[in-house]
This record gives sequence, structure tokens and C-alpha cells, in this order.
Amino acid sequence: MVLTLFFTCTLLSTIDISDNFINNNGSNNNLDDFSYNMIKTNQPGLSINDFNYYKIVTIDHTKVNGTGTHENYPLLISIYDSDLHNHTQPDGDDIAFYNGSEWLDHEIELFNQNFNTTHAQMVAWVRIPSLSTSVDTNIIMYYGNSTMGSQENPTGVWDDDYLGVLHFNDLDSSNIEDSTIYKNNGTKGAANQPIEIDAKIGKGQKFTPLNESIQFGSTGFTNTSGTFEIWGKANAFSSTDTQYLIGHTTEPTWNNRIQIYIDDNGGNLDLGLGDNHSLSTNIQDLDNNTWYHIVLTWDGANYIIYVDGVLKASGIYTGLNTFDSFVDIGNDGSVAHRDEGWDGILDEFRFSNISRSTDWIATEYNNQHNPNSFFSVSTGKKTLSINEFTYYKEITIDNTKVSGSNDLINFPVLISIFDSDLHDHTQPDGDDIAFYNGSEWLDHEIEIYNQGFNITHAQLVAWVRIPSLSPSVDTKIYMYYGNSTMESQENPTGVWDNNYESVYHLHDDFLDSTTNNRDGTNTGSIDATGRMGDGQDFEHDDGSDNINIGTWNVSGSIITIQAWVKYESFDSSWSGYSDARILSKNSGTGDGGETHVWMLGTYNQSLSESGPY
Repeated sequence: MVLTLFFTCTLLSTIDISDNFINNNGSNNNLDDFSYNMIKTNQPGLSINDFNYYKIVTIDHTKVNGTGTHENYPLLISIYDSDLHNHTQPDGDDIAFYNGSEWLDHEIELFNQNFNTTHAQMVAWVRIPSLSTSVDTNIIMYYGNSTMGSQENPTGVWDDDYLGVLHFNDLDSSNIEDSTIYKNNGTKGAANQPIEIDAKIGKGQKFTPLNESIQFGSTGFTNTSGTFEIWGKANAFSSTDTQYLIGHTTEPTWNNRIQIYIDDNGGNLDLGLGDNHSLSTNIQDLDNNTWYHIVLTWDGANYIIYVDGVLKASGIYTGLNTFDSFVDIGNDGSVAHRDEGWDGILDEFRFSNISRSTDWIATEYNNQHNPNSFFSVSTGKKTLSINEFTYYKEITIDNTKVSGSNDLINFPVLISIFDSDLHDHTQPDGDDIAFYNGSEWLDHEIEIYNQGFNITHAQLVAWVRIPSLSPSVDTKIYMYYGNSTMESQENPTGVWDNNYESVYHLHDDFLDSTTNNRDGTNTGSIDATGRMGDGQDFEHDDGSDNINIGTWNVSGSIITIQAWVKYESFDSSWSGYSDARILSKNSGTGDGGETHVWMLGTYNQSLSESGPY
């Protein structure tokens, strides 16, 4: 038996093609029913059309505490992403953020394009002008420009009330950079220095109980109000020594202290203010090897301590005098730097000259503790303008060939053509071919593109996702082409909706075009000309020719299996009947002893040998 097999979907349309030309001035002829907007941003020198790709970041408003909005909120975006691995500059310079009306200040704390063989790691902070507590906030991350300079503006992320923001990644061997306009950089202690290490958010600093510290500068300090924030994880707690997260004192009187520390009872969080070293004790028992977000606010009359976004202690205190000297991170704030330092890792130190609100602090914790639940990321189609192309063709799908009475949603239409214009006016690999319906660019997958099919024509076999395919009126889409420098416009997985478990076009790579990536393994078939593009030729009926596509864990009792087949001959030598399996799922082994879960094939020559089917 010889069987040619290829998995696709049946085309339920005919295609009329007319050729049109876009003038150099951007106007388009003979396209009366097609309108477009050339989208430009309001920031001089930067356009969304400068980028090849984008992702939509949707912030879940239910994770934003309070009412109304938070103005100029610094959003943490911490992701691992395959597209950033494949389509950005190595240092992430071509990453930018937009909210539909303005480009957003951002700071990339960490970008490792080669975090592993498939994914990049990015830790970035983005200023959100207005973060809503009642509706989701969408921003767009653009990327993909090999010649662009850095789009960062770190100081713009942090409002003027932030006097210091230290991410704790080393500026050099002895200094930590402040991201604010004040440049209150941290300086590591000269005797024993903490070391950079992976931490809660990007990099942090690892301290030991020796007199290690990071001394934070003093520009812009005030005594009337303020906020200290830090993430800490202890390696171990001492039953004999105090361990300081943050320490500030005014010597020799020590009457203006601000100290956040673990007392010598092994894990109790305490607070000292002004001349009272033990103003608030036993705030919370902390566990070692656990990250905590610890925040102190004061407003000139009251203080509050938060742990993991929750108010844990508060009281009245008005004894703070002028606060204008250094702060020790990881030690007690004295000049002597007693060996009562933090034993563990610290990350993300911030100091503000205002008392941040309870809702702001709770929102920070939600965002920083679990970024993946605070926002979601969806991949958008590449950012295009029709003016980037020199030519287009109008494609009309005949509604009388579309079955049923309702629109077919996200239908994958096959476009198979031989065309002289594609031969003359495209890139050799067809990267500059794109499809549009007048309102959105359409996901497409090029199964075959042979620009030199013959001396006059190119061959194109492509699948295009049609958002709504009508059975009552013709559907028009437009194929644009003609750009010698454009990257590939394909998005194969976007063509096939989530109900497609696998789609195989049966080229010699046997790749699954869906997001499930169930790629096949060939054990004997050979390439052949198929019904649509390439297919596979199976010569033997003993099972030695097959493609193993692994395990389908499909739940439910309703499935659809589709294939185009062409039988060259039937063989009835096996027990007097033919059993030609196109595709089967079974369990068990043995000659004919399998238990079939399901099978698609022929039995007793139920199909003729003429085909195809």
C-alpha cells in the first residue's frame, strides 16, 4: 500500500485575486472600501512603527489596593520570555513601554537575553501615570529594533519624593547605584563587604553578622515624614546579638535614631526611633530562609510598621530631630559598626521623604511578591503600517463556498497560489508577506514559499486566520508585500485556535504548528508532493513507515481528526481484508491484539484507489 498523508484543514472558499499598487506617497489606488490610520506616538523621535513586535501587559485591578488611582506608580515587570530571547538586542536597548498616549519612563534592572537556551530574563520598573483600582490597566511593551539606542530613563520612574532607590546590583566592586535624581549611591563598608547575589527581585546583597554594611547617602533628607522599605531574608537568627536591617543614629547623643532590627530573642522584629531604642518590640516573629517586605512610615506625629503589606504596629512619636546623616543598610548605624549586622540577603531598599499610604504599600507588596499574578502578558501581532509595503493584492472569499448559517470564528483559510508579482517583488523567503482585513493584521503561517518556482512565477501556500468568515457576504482581506528589509511577519501558532491539539503539514521537519509543540518523529516515510504543499509517502503496510506524534492527553468524548489522503493501492493479504490506518491511538502490543482507543482508516477497501479524500 502506498499512502500519501498530510494533516491540514479543508479550504471552504474560492479566491479571486486582483493586483493593486501603492503609490510612493502612501495613497492607495482602487481600494475604496479600505481605510487605515498611520499610528504615531506623541513623543518626538519615537514611533510604534520603529518596532517589529509588541506584548500587551494587563494589570489586574483587583490586586491594586484602595480607591481611585495611584499616580506615577513604579510597576515591577519580572518575566521569562522566549520572544525577548529571539527578537531583541542583547542588552534590551530596544525595549520600550507605551500606554496608548505617551511613552513610559522605565528602568531595566536586569536583562539576560540568554537566561537559558530558549528564554530571556527581564526585570524592569515602569512608571504607570495612573494605576486604577477599579479597572484593569493596559500598557504595551514594544521591542525588536536592531539599531535603536537605549530607551531607558531610570530617574523618570521614581517620583521626586523618592530620595533613594537601591536595587542592590553592583555599580562596581564597592558601590551600589541610586536610581533617583538625587544619586544617593550606596557605599559598601571598607572592612567587610556584602556581595552581590540572586535575590527576591533580580540581584541583592548577601550580608554576614560581621561589620558589613552599605552606607546610604544624605541628599534631600527631612525629619518631618518619611518611608523606609526593604526586602529581607535571614540565613539564621541569633539568641545573643541584635541584627539590623536598617540603622541610623546621631552620635554621640543617639537621640535621633531610626533602627529596624531583629532582637536577640531569635526572630522578633523591633523598631527604635529617636531616643528610644525599643519603641516597639515583638512586632512579628520572622522565620529564617523566608522573604519579608518590611516598611516603616512616619509623618511627624505617628509611625507605622508594615510586614508583607499588612499593618503590624503603629504608635505616636514626635521625637525625631533633624535627620540629615547617613543610613546604614545591614548594620546598626553607628560609626563603630558593631558586629551586629544582618545575617542573610537584603534587596530593594527605598527611602521616601513622605509617608507612603497603606494602600500604596499593600499594592507594592502584591506586585513585588508575585508579579505573575499582578499582571498578565499576551503576545500581540507585529506592529505594521500598510505604508511599509510597496504592493498589495485584494483577496475575496466567496461566501457561497462557506457552509452553515453563522460566521466561522478564527477560521484558518488556505491560500495556495502561483503568482508572477510575488516572483518579482518579494524577499526570497517571503518574510515581507503580511495579511490585513482593514482593522487588524492577521496571523498567518507560510507552509511553502518558492520564489523561483519557475522563471516567471512564485508558489505560495499559506494559512491565514480569518477572525470572522461570513456565509452570507463575501469576506475581503489584503495581502501586502514588497519590503526588502522587513523581518518575518509569520505567527504560525496564532493561526490555530486553542481547540487544535496538533496541526501537521507533514514537511520533513514534522513540526506541530500549534502552541502544544507536539512535534512528530518519522520512522520511514519520505517527502512527496501533497494535496497542499508537501506531504509524506508511506510505502509499507507493516507499520514500519509511520510518524509518531507522541501522547495526546485529550479530555472529553468529542474530538475531530482530519486528514487528506490518496491511496495508490490496497493490499488484502492480511487475513483476507485490508486495514489501512491513517491515524490511530491504541494501547497494548501484539499481532492484532491492540486495544484501539480510536482509529481513522479504511476497512475492507471502503475507499476506492482513485482518491484523494
